[in-house]
Amino acid sequence: MRILISGASRGIGRSLVLEALTLGFEVDAIVRKLEDAPQGCTAHVLDLTDHNALAKLMRELAPVLDCYIANAGVGDTLNPRKADSADRAVKQLQINTTSTIYSCYRIAYEWIELGLRDRRIAVVSSLGAGRGFPRNSVYIASKTALISFAQGFEIDLEKHGIGVSLILPGFVDTDMTAHLKSKPFSIKPLAAARIILKGIERKRFWIAFPFPIIWMARFRDFIPYFMFRWIVSGLVKFKLV
Repeated sequence: MRILISGASRGIGRSLVLEALTLGFEVDAIVRKLEDAPQGCTAHVLDLTDHNALAKLMRELAPVLDCYIANAGVGDTLNPRKADSADRAVKQLQINTTSTIYSCYRIAYEWIELGLRDRRIAVVSSLGAGRGFPRNSVYIASKTALISFAQGFEIDLEKHGIGVSLILPGFVDTDMTAHLKSKPFSIKPLAAARIILKGIERKRFWIAFPFPIIWMARFRDFIPYFMFRWIVSGLVKFKLV
C-alpha cells in the first residue's frame, strides 16, 4: 500500500508516517520544510494553501496512491480583543477546511479519471467538533465542517469504488494540545496513529478514539444548548479551560 499523508512534520501526522513505514507501507509525506520530514518517506515540500501546487502533486501521485490521509491542521486560540485574530481565523479555515476539502476533491477527481477503484480518502476532524468553546470556536468550526463534508463525500464516491474514512481523535499529546489545562484520557500520537491505520485497513468510515471521550462528546451534543453554555461558562469562570 502507498499512502500520502499531509501535515506530516509533527504530531499525529508524523506518527502516522512512522507507523505506516513500520507496517511496510510506502509513504509520501507533505511537509512545509524538508528537514521536518521523517526519515524513510518520500517528502513533498508544499504549502497547502497553494492550490495549484497541490493539484499538480495530486495529479502526479494519483496513479500510484492507494490512500490519502488529509491530516494537516492548525490550532489557535483567538481573542476578539486582539487585532490579528481575524487574520489568524482565516488562516485556520484555509488550512483546516478549505485546503483539506480541495485536496480531497483533487485526488478523487484524478482517481475517477484514471478509472482507479479500491482507493480511500481519510479526513481528520476531531471529537471536539460540534459545539463551540471560548477562544477555540474557529478551530471547532473548521473541524465541524469536515464532518459534514466527509459524510456527503462518502456517498458521492461510493459508486466510483473510492472509500472515505472520518477520523475523530480526542485528546492527543502533541504540541497543538500542550497549552490545554485539562486533557482527560489523552493518548500518545503513536497510539493514535495505530488506531487510525488499523481503521483504514478495515475500511471503516468512523474512526473515533479514545472510547471515554466518545461518550463525553455524545453527552455534550445531546444536552440542550443552555445547559452546555452553563457548564462551559462555569469552566471559564473557574479557569478550568
